[in-house]
Amino acid sequence: MEDMINSLICGEDLIVNGWNVLKTLPHVDICALLFNCSNRDVFRWKHFWKVLGEQFEVECGSFESGERFSLAEMMKDKGPVWDKIVEEKGLVPTKLEEVAAWWFADGLFNCTCPLNSIQNLASFIG
Repeated sequence: MEDMINSLICGEDLIVNGWNVLKTLPHVDICALLFNCSNRDVFRWKHFWKVLGEQFEVECGSFESGERFSLAEMMKDKGPVWDKIVEEKGLVPTKLEEVAAWWFADGLFNCTCPLNSIQNLASFIG
């Protein structure tokens, strides 16, 4: 299956605003419900990498459909590189392990089925 992965991007403010609205509704037990909050920007990762590379002026490597990789494995020895970036760019000192959940990215990027989220439940409730 060629690049079946779709993903949705969601801003922190959207999540916080949605949660604040839901917790004010007396007829909704929000602890018993699962919600997808998104701004509906759907994309395929195989197209996104090229755009991201162009944005940061770096060459994007090729990726063959069906190829599997592990970011958790790839990133496990990159802490010193991240530390140097943090220092050079004056970023808040943060460990690379705190920047991203590489195991989660592995599950997302290596999934062989379509990943689509909808926000119908949140829209229905208000």
